[in-house]
Amino acid sequence: MKKENHHNGLVRTTLPILAALCLTGTNATAADFFNLATGDGSRIDRADQYSNTDGDKTPATTAPGAEDNLIFYNSALEAPASLTLFTGPGREGRSKAFNSMTFRANAGATQIDRSASSDRDPTVLIIGAGGITMEKDAGPVTFGRPTGDKKMQKLILRAGADLAITNNSKNNLVLHSHFDGRPEVSSSLLTVAGSGDGDMVFANDIKKNRKGGDLAVTIKTSGAVRFEGNNNYSGATNIESGKLYINGNSAAATGPVNVASGAALCGNGEIGGDVSIADKGSLEFSVGSADNHNAMEVSKTLTFAGASEVVVTSEGGASPGKYRLLIAAGGILGKAPKTLKLPKGWLGKISISGNDLVLDLKSAPSR
Repeated sequence: MKKENHHNGLVRTTLPILAALCLTGTNATAADFFNLATGDGSRIDRADQYSNTDGDKTPATTAPGAEDNLIFYNSALEAPASLTLFTGPGREGRSKAFNSMTFRANAGATQIDRSASSDRDPTVLIIGAGGITMEKDAGPVTFGRPTGDKKMQKLILRAGADLAITNNSKNNLVLHSHFDGRPEVSSSLLTVAGSGDGDMVFANDIKKNRKGGDLAVTIKTSGAVRFEGNNNYSGATNIESGKLYINGNSAAATGPVNVASGAALCGNGEIGGDVSIADKGSLEFSVGSADNHNAMEVSKTLTFAGASEVVVTSEGGASPGKYRLLIAAGGILGKAPKTLKLPKGWLGKISISGNDLVLDLKSAPSR
């Protein structure tokens, strides 16, 4: 994108927090772990800083592991909480595995980081079949830090199974960490879902697994999913509901992108596979001036399978003229969408010119 002592543990708080964590294993008797940290910002990276029962401050005797479900919540918290995944020296200390992570009611933000370390190797956070979930009242959640952040430490989020990431909150879930597919299998699935208005943002890369196996992505959300990084996964991307913005470089992601009825593909990035828009599926673009507009680029074909639509928005600066909305190197199949939705005060028409999808935009006559 200070040297400190490391322990084979979980997290710390750097701001006053009374966060609770509930962990459930696969044993017959469920084990609940609750953070016993006080408001002094002390680190909580060892098992004796958790209790086994809600309300009981008797320290736990075991640490959470790959079969446990981590649940973070505190409805009264207003300041951001910085939670750090501590790693010890040596290869085994660089990874943490849990079955799931769930974020419950929290008025503040949660930041998931790796520990600062002289060791330049990244921390790998492995999440199993339980996935990652933001519940309805969860505050914003961020994994890792943006490239260029002075506090940036490398964090990789890796699927330990076919993985679901679900955002049911009004707040965003942002991954500045790399995302790796399930390791050492021939194929795996990432499902991005949710009923909230918050976005799910992959600000960094979505990668194949270490052995090059396929990763397929399914989008089924009421909100928006944003791909901002350089992706190279090779499975299909199926947008079943909601919107997928591809603003980064997915030219190396060679699988097909399929847009279902009622769903939308948006953005101005690069796409490496064929794109298919189903009947009543949508393409959505934001335009500025015709001279400075960046078109979406598709390395293969774009196919309109039925009565698709194009939605055009503008954040200001749009002017009359012809816009290349999309360039498909392999050609455009099917008929240009007849349904065109424009901002108030504009008239336009969609056409296919060679391998380009073109918008001819005009000002509506004044009355």
